[in-house]
Amino acid sequence: MAALRRIAVLGSGLGAWMAAAYLARSLKRLGTEIVQVPAGDPAPPPPALAALPSLESLHLSLGFDPGDLIRAAGASFRMGTLVSGTGGVIAYGDTGAPFGPVAFHLAWRAFTGDPSPAAYADHSLAALAARAGKFAPPLPGGPPGSSFSPGLHLSGPAYLSYLQRAALHYGAIPAAALVPGSVDGEAGTLRLSDGAHLSADLILDTGGHAAPAETAPFPALPAQITLRHGRRAEAALLGRASLHTVSGTLAVDIPLHGETFRTLLSTSDATAHRASSMLRREGFELLQGGGATFTPARAHTPWEGRLIRLGDAACRLPPVEAFDLRILQAGLETLLALLPGGHPDLPERAEYNRLMADTFTSLADYAALAFLTPGPLAETLPASLRLRLENFTSRGRIFLSDGESFTRESWASAFIAHGWQMRRADAHAAALPEARVINSLAAMRSALAATAETLPDQRTYLRHAGLIAPSRAGAG
Repeated sequence: MAALRRIAVLGSGLGAWMAAAYLARSLKRLGTEIVQVPAGDPAPPPPALAALPSLESLHLSLGFDPGDLIRAAGASFRMGTLVSGTGGVIAYGDTGAPFGPVAFHLAWRAFTGDPSPAAYADHSLAALAARAGKFAPPLPGGPPGSSFSPGLHLSGPAYLSYLQRAALHYGAIPAAALVPGSVDGEAGTLRLSDGAHLSADLILDTGGHAAPAETAPFPALPAQITLRHGRRAEAALLGRASLHTVSGTLAVDIPLHGETFRTLLSTSDATAHRASSMLRREGFELLQGGGATFTPARAHTPWEGRLIRLGDAACRLPPVEAFDLRILQAGLETLLALLPGGHPDLPERAEYNRLMADTFTSLADYAALAFLTPGPLAETLPASLRLRLENFTSRGRIFLSDGESFTRESWASAFIAHGWQMRRADAHAAALPEARVINSLAAMRSALAATAETLPDQRTYLRHAGLIAPSRAGAG
């Protein structure tokens, strides 16, 4: 079957340049031409970005040198998210260790003397490091709960610039701007501002520049969210994002070198109007041009004809976790795995749409935990989230679906950090030798606390490793 001859990528933001870079490098051996087509008014990237540990696989596929990326994007290592209301930490690493076939969180629930979210986090080196702003690469052979895979905190503008350089380095072709309303997703054609007509085997829309998609809302999330961004010059602890409330409004703080960025997520017009004053009252400079109002939803069929919606065009979720980059990554990696030939009428579309629906639903379930109050489950919860919560709050059971972005351990960490409790002990956990488990839990906490004490401050580590100074180098 003939290879794809040309893919047009619509947009000027992070999604467009990530797609152009990833596909230009991945499809170079096939001779596929990747054309980047600016579209719409360029929207500034978020001032600070959070990346899940899984983004490392995409960066490796792009040939990025980790040190070069960290220096160029003003990045630091993300160890987890502190949920200020409970004291729990959504950690990017192991928590404890299983007792044979019994998951750690089940044994902990059965025998802990302190069932608080903060006490659970004491069994994770990633959580302890996040609390204290410490970091060193994980070493093999550490105590149970010491393994971790950090994500990243990145400067949005610097990361965008890095992706632009990578895309051009790998051969993406910049084109003239899109003529609004000229995208024909069935025929794979569009018109450019220089008068050219462009034909492509696939058109990737990263910003809603094609015809509006039929969308499916997420019932567990607010019907409308307005974002406001602020910046405060302070050397906050690196490695730890925080999720908390400010005057009843959900806030996400991300620390970068020498400054902290806060995003307020308003769910009503009244709180949206007060968001600017809330930021100023907390000492933040209001950032213009970075706010947006949107309805959390996903495209019902991201792939239609020759048009594939990626990133914001495929799914919008509140930025309470590192969802934006994960949505892009999942779309690109799934597309590459299902890459069709030159003919669009193939079954890959149906499978792509199925996997993306599962991925977006799972991410929305995870996001909803930040907006829910632990307690009786509302009748309006979607079936997938209700199933997750019923099973976890019953006996700590965790089930995964196709397209999952998080492991069982990550789900357990998130449930507990947000305050959801297991009502009764699992039978298999309760049958474990009580004294041995209690002693093991105490030994884990002691060993992890001692290990955490030996870790350097993350700024110290980055400076000694030569990862703080900016670099002009591009992709490898």
